[in-house]
Amino acid sequence: MHQMFFNCQSTVSLREKEKQLEYDIFSGLVPNGGNITVLDLVEKYISLKTGVRHNTMANYKFVINILKEEKFGKLRIDKVKQSDAKKFLIDLQRNGRGYSSIHSIRGVLRPAFQMAFVDDLIRKNPFDFQLV
Repeated sequence: MHQMFFNCQSTVSLREKEKQLEYDIFSGLVPNGGNITVLDLVEKYISLKTGVRHNTMANYKFVINILKEEKFGKLRIDKVKQSDAKKFLIDLQRNGRGYSSIHSIRGVLRPAFQMAFVDDLIRKNPFDFQLV
């Protein structure tokens, strides 16, 4: 008898998940963010940039190297919340990164996540906030 009660509770949660998935599919959102990681997204974004100057390309490589080192780079893009984005930048600062480095990193992440938003991979851009 108790077993049935527990199954009902998990069924409600499953129904909610199914409802959200149906809404996402109906609205054209790609399930699970296409299983793309933050690093994958940034690499894709950079691959679409053509005719950039040498210093810009060096900055892109700098951001990629940081994402390869950090756990944040391995997160699936649909799992990144704005609080995660802010925490990532704060952690970079706490680990000794200067304002200009953090500004450059965000300057790549923000448009990369905007591209994912436009491509219906995520619901909203977690880096859409002012850097203070």
